[in-house]
Order: sequence, then C-alpha cells, then structure tokens
Amino acid sequence: MSEKEELIRADYENLAIFEFGRFIEGLMRENKEFEGGEIRVDFKRGYPDAVLHMKLKSQDDETKVRIEFEGESRNFRKHLKDDPNSERCDLIVCTQHNWGKESPLPVWEVLWGGNINTFEAHQDAKGSFYEQLKKLRRNNRVH
Repeated sequence: MSEKEELIRADYENLAIFEFGRFIEGLMRENKEFEGGEIRVDFKRGYPDAVLHMKLKSQDDETKVRIEFEGESRNFRKHLKDDPNSERCDLIVCTQHNWGKESPLPVWEVLWGGNINTFEAHQDAKGSFYEQLKKLRRNNRVH
C-alpha cells in the first residue's frame, strides 16, 4: 500500500471514529433509555481499537463491547492472522461496509450525520443501537 493510500485509509478510519462519537452523543441526548446512565469509549493502542462501556441506570452490570474501527469493513481481514476466530473483538465500525456476508463479526456502518446501518455477521440485522448491543450480549460476544 502506498503512503497516499495509507493516509486515505487512516482518514476514513478517523471519520468512522468521529461519526460513531456523534452517534453516541446523539443517543445519550435523545434516548430516554440512557437517561442517568453512562456511555464511554476507551481508546487503546493496538487491536482492537477501543472498548465501549455502557451502563444503564436500570442495570447493575456494565456492558462492554470491543470495537475495531475501519474505513472499509474488509480491512478487518488484516487482524484475522493474529486473531483467526475474532475472539478479541466484538464489533467492526466502518464508514463503508464492503466485505459482504463473509464478515465474522457484526458490522456497523456509520453514515454522515451520525446514523448507523447495522449488519449482523453473515446476515443483515435491524434494530436500534441498544437492541444491537442486547443482541451482542445475548450471543455472549460482549466481554
């Protein structure tokens, strides 16, 4: 990959992080389910990029989702050689979902303006952000 291509890839990954943050901020402001609760994203060096922590006022436990941000979802393939079963990551957040149904993880495609399209691993998925988190938790993918 050329230096220019690497910079473009990094720009789109940063856009995914920015738009995901806008989505989280809007969610906290507009959704009564999150009133009095807490959502934070802790970024770290290396794979995965971040951990989303969410605690609703009505819950005793905290939900944690490990996130890898990518410009394009298919860029996640580079992590599969070190984590072939995707056991250290729960969710791919990207600006363009172009991997198709081969993705081993759910994919959230962030759109300009803080909206999200969701795709379940191997199939399309529907539902709100919170419904998707509950689904991840039910499937024992959240750690």
